[in-house]
Amino acid sequence: MSFDSQKQTKGKHKYWNRVDIPAMIEPVAEQRRVIIEEIGKYPESMEWPDICVTEFIDAMQRHMDDVREAGDPFAIDPETGNPHLFAIGFNYMVWAMKYKGRG
Repeated sequence: MSFDSQKQTKGKHKYWNRVDIPAMIEPVAEQRRVIIEEIGKYPESMEWPDICVTEFIDAMQRHMDDVREAGDPFAIDPETGNPHLFAIGFNYMVWAMKYKGRG
């Protein structure tokens, strides 16, 4: 297993070695910034409730499959330049938001 991508990412993130809330929030926030502000995949004006939760579950699975195929737990997503792990966290966040707001 190669950990080269971990070395590339580690220096960019202040909380990388911590096991607490900021350690998860920073990568999710970075993923959100890239996909919304840079790529424009989900426009800021998009109504998140209109997107079916299974789309986010499917996206998490695709990113997990890409990590497994790469053989590197820190494999980089070519679409965003961030580790697939960030995308998994972002999609989980949206799934959790949808759960919280469901009832």
